[in-house]
Amino acid sequence: MGKGIGIALMLALAATVLFAGTALAGDPTDVNITWSGTGSVGGTVTAGSTLATTNWQSVGNSISGTFTANYNVGGGPYGGNSYNTSINAQVANGGCIEFYTTRGALGYTGGGTNELGGQRSYSYVFTSDGTASMATRTAANAVFTKHTGVDTGLLDNTYGWVSENFRVSGTSYAILREMRAANGNFVQANAIGSGTAALDCGAQRISDSRTNQADLAYRSGYNFGWNQDFTATGTGTLILTAVGSNEVFMYSISNTGADPGTSRGWWNGVLSITSGDTYLAGQGLTAKGYGTLGSAALQIVAGFVNGTLTYPNVAMTAK
Repeated sequence: MGKGIGIALMLALAATVLFAGTALAGDPTDVNITWSGTGSVGGTVTAGSTLATTNWQSVGNSISGTFTANYNVGGGPYGGNSYNTSINAQVANGGCIEFYTTRGALGYTGGGTNELGGQRSYSYVFTSDGTASMATRTAANAVFTKHTGVDTGLLDNTYGWVSENFRVSGTSYAILREMRAANGNFVQANAIGSGTAALDCGAQRISDSRTNQADLAYRSGYNFGWNQDFTATGTGTLILTAVGSNEVFMYSISNTGADPGTSRGWWNGVLSITSGDTYLAGQGLTAKGYGTLGSAALQIVAGFVNGTLTYPNVAMTAK
């Protein structure tokens, strides 16, 4: 497991691309790429043999940003390997930014069982003619000895780093944020519209293959309080989706403690319950499944026309 980072770059940029550290060395352990100009830049980074693979791109009339990746052999919990990657990018006058990491199959979970690969963190922003920005980062780890301690998986955490994660403006825009477990359980925030929109996701995670749990701005059982907030002005739609095999949660805590199951006027949306066993849980909703992917599902659709939509402190879990 001593292999470093494999790099494949795609460049069509009419300006400057800067490589820092050991970005162009054979099997480096650190990558730092900065760009500014017009056109497109992107690539694929593979950490170790199978620990994680990151794909990223930025395309537009005026683009700039920084991509980083670090692979630490033996520096993770219980002597395992760790991988960290980030993007902080901007486009203007139309364009898009995409950033996603898929975790491989290796090592053990906290329960001492072999892991399943395929967990994925996905982020995307688009604008037809305005501006878009993305600032997010992902960490993956693997442990090679059986243990009962820390879980392995994917974690996106911008707490204490960048508070503004996804920003878009334009005649047509889109934001897509998703965390997907190895078995297909997923949680997703999707915004489309015209005007301006902002989505902040302080912490998201996919836990190990014992639970196949995916979280966006997770609270349930963890209570870190780093929740996701959405604000938009203009016309558009926000769609929040959680699909699981055994249980899904949607916690939505407004400034007044309103409950999305009973105070629908608070977000001017439509609540779609797609599981037969659904009930209010605290300040949110829980849907039970029966072990088959998709048997537990919740979705909230909030539309707005020539106005402002504010949806604060949303947390979703699928397992």
